[in-house]
Amino acid sequence: MESPLDIDALRVVGGISVRVPACSPPPKPRRGERFLKGPIPWPWLERAGGLPGKALHVAIRLWHEVGLTKARKVSISMTGMARMGISRFAASRGLSALEGAGLVSVDRHAGRKPVVMVVTAAMTATTSPNATTTAEPDTTAIPPDDHE
Repeated sequence: MESPLDIDALRVVGGISVRVPACSPPPKPRRGERFLKGPIPWPWLERAGGLPGKALHVAIRLWHEVGLTKARKVSISMTGMARMGISRFAASRGLSALEGAGLVSVDRHAGRKPVVMVVTAAMTATTSPNATTTAEPDTTAIPPDDHE
């Protein structure tokens, strides 16, 4: 039985030149527009992403502040998290989750903003948030804070 469709009639004779657009660079933020400054260690983000609740949202806001101040130690406004749609209660829980995972250390005082220090560790063995192995902090990834 012969097929009613003639494949040879659909073939293109000669060549077709297809223009593939060149890759354009990523967009740059406009003047005064907020942006996230890197580099941010990928294993650190993976661990933060594996934590419950809004921990990753808090982590991104934290790295935003670290990039602006160029310091490992920053004070974070829990009410300022509202810009990202995070209540101060969810932000507090997210910060506690990051602290429990060993990604940050937090200095809390009643009635004041928490002072948070990002802990970057050499996470070569594993990136699981439930990992039992601990790594020594790598303080070379972020310059030390002059105000300590």
